[in-house]
Amino acid sequence: MQESTYTPRLWLVLIISLVGLLLVIPTAWAQTNAVADANEKCMLCHENPNLQVERNGEKVSLAVDADKFKSSVHGMNTCTTCHAQQAKIPHDPVATKAEVTRHASESCSLCHTAVVERFKLSEHAKSGQVTCTSCHTAHEIKKSDDPQANTFRGNIEATCTSCHDGEIKESYQESFHGKAVSLGSTKAATCVSCHGAHDILGPDNPESMVAKANIPQTCAQCHNQPKENFAVGAEHFVLKPQGSGAPMYFTFKFFTWLTIITMTLLIIHIELELYRKYKLARRADNGSH
Repeated sequence: MQESTYTPRLWLVLIISLVGLLLVIPTAWAQTNAVADANEKCMLCHENPNLQVERNGEKVSLAVDADKFKSSVHGMNTCTTCHAQQAKIPHDPVATKAEVTRHASESCSLCHTAVVERFKLSEHAKSGQVTCTSCHTAHEIKKSDDPQANTFRGNIEATCTSCHDGEIKESYQESFHGKAVSLGSTKAATCVSCHGAHDILGPDNPESMVAKANIPQTCAQCHNQPKENFAVGAEHFVLKPQGSGAPMYFTFKFFTWLTIITMTLLIIHIELELYRKYKLARRADNGSH
């Protein structure tokens, strides 16, 4: 009885699934072809690696690597998804590279609404110098778990220090976190572990992950039950005799020289001890004769 009852149902499910696939596949195929056709028109010009214009004395490259774009997370989008202002062909010329970047970044909110709203409150957005493409690139965006992505944990340092160079870069590279990440650690903190990603705020903002009151909680993401004074000292410092790194600099120098002097005295002691034993051995040999 059970076999006669469930067998027709099973066949019904299989038939419905097959019909669904037959309806979906042509639609997806048609959509893929439509995207390819639309982008092909843009690539007639923009696939030329030498395509560039000059705006206000600045040379702006308009070239796009079609293969890299297709393999990106936006590969199924049309060019005009992000560049709606350039929908017609030939399109109107743009004033500056900044204008193109600004319009493209504004288009991000069409899909990434919540992320963009958080980003608008961040220090990066308020600076007016950072857009979505500053960190994620434009036409080659990869998922963050892709080793080629700018936002892959192993590449975060390079992405952030493209702007935050100098002492911040040097201090992170010399820190335990930076060295651990460079050696392949998947647990050590990167820049975003402490500062956040899309909602980065300054240390004076009480909502910031690096605000004084919030630092123990931020550290607690990795370190179990950190106390209030867990990270009271300076975070970004370099070993120099001046500035916030001075105490660590002199401590480092002290123990470096202490080690050198100790090892030198130890070697001298060993040499003297060997010389004494040599003299005793010679004396014993002379006495036996």
